[in-house]
Amino acid sequence: MILFLYLSCDYLRKNNGDINRITVNPEIMGGVACIRNLRMPVDTILAMLAEGCSEQKIIEEHPELKLEDIRAALSYATICMRVRELPTENIPFN
Repeated sequence: MILFLYLSCDYLRKNNGDINRITVNPEIMGGVACIRNLRMPVDTILAMLAEGCSEQKIIEEHPELKLEDIRAALSYATICMRVRELPTENIPFN
């Protein structure tokens, strides 16, 4: 898959190398985006952050992760939001 992106966000420009920490491998977790082939899905990290876990708490609970991995997950999520069309009306919130 080839993505053509225009990234205007300063954060992404400064942290462009972070995104290389994200891997998508059909042999690992069914091809879900993971951190460094560790079987740690990006969406799991995002969910922990959304629930209020600090970066330090995530690293304590998952010592295989590094701060750069968490930042890479955020960068990846930002890129995904920029390249996908999402509905803006009639979104069910349950």
